[in-house]
Amino acid sequence: MVFTCDICDILFSRKHALTKHMLIHPGEMQFTCKECDQSFSLKGHLKVHMRTHTGDRPFSCGVCDKTFIQVSHLNQHMRIHTGERPFRCAVCDNTFTYTYYLEVHICIHTGDSYVMCVTKLLRINSL
Repeated sequence: MVFTCDICDILFSRKHALTKHMLIHPGEMQFTCKECDQSFSLKGHLKVHMRTHTGDRPFSCGVCDKTFIQVSHLNQHMRIHTGERPFRCAVCDNTFTYTYYLEVHICIHTGDSYVMCVTKLLRINSL
C-alpha cells in the first residue's frame, strides 16, 4: 500500500511515515538550533540534531562497533548483519532492507519516472 501526502504528493510506504511527515506542513517550527538556526517541529528532533554539532554518537553496533546518533539508525544498520528484509512490496512481494529502497521500488508500480520518484524521496530525506 502507498500513502501520499495531499499537500506535496510525496509517497510513503508506511502510514506512520506520512503522519510524521505531515508535521512539517501546518505550523511553525518551534524548536531552533542555536548553532545553525535549523528549526524542528519536535523537541526530540532538535535533540538528535544537536548530536551532529557535538559529535555524540551514543549507539554502537555490537558486531562491527560502528556508532550512530539515533537508535533507529543502529536498528537499521543491524539488518546488514542479520540479512533481515522487513519491508515488502504489496504489489509484487519483493522485500527490502530499508523503507527507502521499497519507496524507490514503488516507482515501478506507480508509473512515476525514476528521476521524479527519487527527487520526491530526496525531498523527504532532507526534511
